[in-house]
Amino acid sequence: MADGRRHFDIGIVVPLREEFRYILEVAPQLEAIPHAGTYFYRLDFGAPSAICCVVDQMGTLPALQTASRLLDFADLKVLAVLGVAGALDDDVALGDVVVAAEINEFQANSKAESTESGYEFRYSGRHWSLDYRIREALTNFEFSGKEAFDGWKAATTGHYSDLGRSDKVDVTCPASVHFGCGPQKVGRDGRRARKFL
Repeated sequence: MADGRRHFDIGIVVPLREEFRYILEVAPQLEAIPHAGTYFYRLDFGAPSAICCVVDQMGTLPALQTASRLLDFADLKVLAVLGVAGALDDDVALGDVVVAAEINEFQANSKAESTESGYEFRYSGRHWSLDYRIREALTNFEFSGKEAFDGWKAATTGHYSDLGRSDKVDVTCPASVHFGCGPQKVGRDGRRARKFL
C-alpha cells in the first residue's frame, strides 16, 4: 500500500497466550514480525492471508490498544477477536457460533463514588447493537443462503474429526454445529449471565 502498511485479508486479536497456543495448532505460525516494540504473527489459514497479535490480558482497553497497533501496522479487510470461550448454557456446544445482536459493556461510564467508609465503584454500562443489515443477514442466513449455510454446516462439522489431537475424545462435540444470533447479557464478572438465541 501507498502508506507503507502491509496488506492482509484477516487481522486477529487474541486476548491470552494460552488461547494463541490453541490457534497455532489449527493455523501454524509462518513468521514472527517485530514492529514498534511488539510482535505480529503471520499465520497459515490457507488461502486468506492472516496476521495476528497477542494482547496477553483480558479487557476492552488492552484489546483496543493492541488492535490499534495492529491497524497501524497492517491494512486489513477484516478484524476479529479470536479466543477460547466457555458457555454457561448446556445447549451451546463446541463449534457452535453465537453472534451477539447487543452487548452491554458493563464498565463503560462507571465511576468511583465516595461513601462514608471510603469509595464504592458504581457500574453504569453502555449498549452496543449489531448493525441492522449485519443482523438481518445473519438471522436469515439459513434461509436466504440455504446452499451456503448447508455447506458451512457440513464443513464445520467435519473439521472436528479432522483435528489431529489425541485428546479430542474427551471433548463433547455435537453431530452438527448450530448458529444463533441474539442479545447477549454480560454479568459483572464479564461472563454471560444468560443466553438468548
